[in-house]
Amino acid sequence: MESHLHGALEPKEIAELFGEPIDPEDLYSEAIETWESCRQSNLVDRTLQFYTEIYLQDGILPKVDRASMLHGLEVRSPFLDLEVANFARKLPHHFKLRNGVTKYLLKKAVEPLLPAEIIHRKKWASAPHRLMVRLRRPRTAIPRALCSATRGDPAAGQSRECITRAYD
Repeated sequence: MESHLHGALEPKEIAELFGEPIDPEDLYSEAIETWESCRQSNLVDRTLQFYTEIYLQDGILPKVDRASMLHGLEVRSPFLDLEVANFARKLPHHFKLRNGVTKYLLKKAVEPLLPAEIIHRKKWASAPHRLMVRLRRPRTAIPRALCSATRGDPAAGQSRECITRAYD
């Protein structure tokens, strides 16, 4: 069985976007380097450090910021307060994940304050998607906007088609 990195797109789709084959090791070199440089020895803590550096800092937070500004909204992330984040980072991993329950200590702390159906409900979508749903925008609006931004560029035509297929 072939081992490869998993991303939002398959290697074939990435090649379509770039117009040439791309080695996943090269494409994901920054992520690989970040993972290998994580100082945490425990897998839970190491994964949290990795996602904080790659996914939050360089991915989801800037996207949420841009999407909210586009609609005149001010988004706050109270759990990203420096003192709260440092406290959480120092907690032993079994307070963060226990028997498959994420945010274990936080959920235990709010049990007297919130109904169980709120505390234990399943996460239903990522933040940008949830924001788009609440604003009643179709999911294809952003990729189509990206496509229209490249209109008139013959080299971008193939990319527009690939993006549109991926999100339609």
